[in-house]
Amino acid sequence: MNVITKVVLENFNPASRNREHEYPSEWTPLIGERISSQNLFIIPQRWVMAIMGFLAVANAYTMRVCLNIAITQMVRRRVHVGEADDGACHVDVDVVATEATEVGGFEWSEETQGIILSSFYYGYIVTHLPGGMLAERFGGKYSLGFGVLSTAVFTLFTPWTVNLGGATGLIILRVLEGLGEGTTFPALNALLAKWAPVSERGRMGSLVFGGAQIGNIAGTYLSGLVMKETGDWESVFYLFGSIGILWFILWAILCYNDPESHPFISDKEKKYLEEALGTSRSSQPSSIPWKPIFMSVPLWALVCAQIGHDYGYFTMVTDLPKYMTGVLKFDIHRTGTSGGVAVRRYVGELNHLRLDVRQDSQEELAHSHQRKEDFYHNSLRWSRYLYDPGLLLGVQH
Repeated sequence: MNVITKVVLENFNPASRNREHEYPSEWTPLIGERISSQNLFIIPQRWVMAIMGFLAVANAYTMRVCLNIAITQMVRRRVHVGEADDGACHVDVDVVATEATEVGGFEWSEETQGIILSSFYYGYIVTHLPGGMLAERFGGKYSLGFGVLSTAVFTLFTPWTVNLGGATGLIILRVLEGLGEGTTFPALNALLAKWAPVSERGRMGSLVFGGAQIGNIAGTYLSGLVMKETGDWESVFYLFGSIGILWFILWAILCYNDPESHPFISDKEKKYLEEALGTSRSSQPSSIPWKPIFMSVPLWALVCAQIGHDYGYFTMVTDLPKYMTGVLKFDIHRTGTSGGVAVRRYVGELNHLRLDVRQDSQEELAHSHQRKEDFYHNSLRWSRYLYDPGLLLGVQH
């Protein structure tokens, strides 16, 4: 560390201010800039990082789900009067065109549409482990920032890619988006380990990862609203891609890998984080206990529960817009609104599940002898939460 940096980062207590005459006069602006930057931020920098992390997850999910709504308007649709559509709900005649009409779009079969919608996850599952390794080596700021930025750029290029390369180009582009977005959660976990004190880790983690639900709801609702107002599916990708790039600019300016490298953090907060995280951080990562991990029954129970959750949740988020448009015959605005309500309903059930898990854990510590009596009721409750998407689809129908 050079002398100038040492002066800028030195704690400005009254004693150090009295020694200001010891430093050359040309360094005084640097000292004043340091003090003013500390006074500029009212919110502690660890919560600035948490808020920006929340927006990162929300942006990532809006860019992920916007295609689920847009594809209902991208494909070619035929409307016939007096002709029954097997599997579709009855629609009043005055809502349908008076003659056989064809709504322009791409000639994509249902199988092709399914590949397009799922292609994102082909890339998404690949970069989780490399993303965590990159975050540990170079810092979560860069792996998260460039991951979301790449997704935003690819989202902006979506209309151009579709018009030029058709379904094949869109599939390739969505795989690339998944590769970029797969670094999101590993990078955020690395950042929270360096910024979240143990006493605040639950609240900060809930804020950051809650962006997933907000992004799903907002992306579904806003996509339908934007397409209704503009009459063009391309506007959705321009909107969310631009928001993602704007987020990256703010992220690059405001957030850093750790408190030590942050130029705007106050000395009080920096000292607090050093004391709070000093005992929980280690310069050398410990070896991974692979055998106990793979032999852990609770771990595999959580894996099974997560698989059940993800299967139901992402099936609903991905396929519900097509179901509402193709079967229920909803217009695009109503599809977005109803899809957002359905996601919000499922998120509410998940919140109840989290509260139940926390309550069950506390009760288990205090009343361990009641576990056998509660097992049957808890199993029913977990099953209802994990498979609630199927119930939602049935209610909508």
